[in-house]
Amino acid sequence: MSAASRPPQDRPDLERLVASMCRNQPLRAAPASLHARIMSAVERREALPAWRRPFRQWPLALRFSFGVLVAAAVALAAALPVEPWWVPLDWIRSLVAGATFAGALGHLVVASTLQAIPAPCLYALAAGAAAMYAVLAGLAFLTHRTLEYPS
Repeated sequence: MSAASRPPQDRPDLERLVASMCRNQPLRAAPASLHARIMSAVERREALPAWRRPFRQWPLALRFSFGVLVAAAVALAAALPVEPWWVPLDWIRSLVAGATFAGALGHLVVASTLQAIPAPCLYALAAGAAAMYAVLAGLAFLTHRTLEYPS
C-alpha cells in the first residue's frame, strides 16, 4: 500500500507537517481601530445599570434582595385565598359560557367538515401547507442572508 493511499490516521507525519506549516505562518496585525472599538464596547457595557446586565453580574446585595422579594411574592401568592376576588363577577361567567358555546360550535363545524372531505384531499392540503411553509422558511432564510451579509 503506497503512502498516498493510506488513510490519514496511518500517517503521523501529516500531523507534524500541518502543525509546522501553521507555526510558520506570519502573524496578522489587528486593525488599528480594533482596540478603540473594543474599549468603547466595554465602556458601554460597564455604563449599563445593574438591572440591565445579566443576573450573574448584579451586585451581591441586589441579587440577595431580589431573591428575598421573589420569595415574599411566592409566599404572598400561596397565602391568597383559593377563590380570587374576580370569580363572583357575573360577566366572567357569561363570557366563559359564550366561549364554551363558540368552541362547541366550532368543533361541530370542523368535525362535520372533516367528515365530508375525503382523506386524500386532506393529505394533499397538509402537503401543500407544508410545502408553502418550506418555501416561506426558505425565503426568510434567503432574505436574512442577503440583508445580513451583502456580497
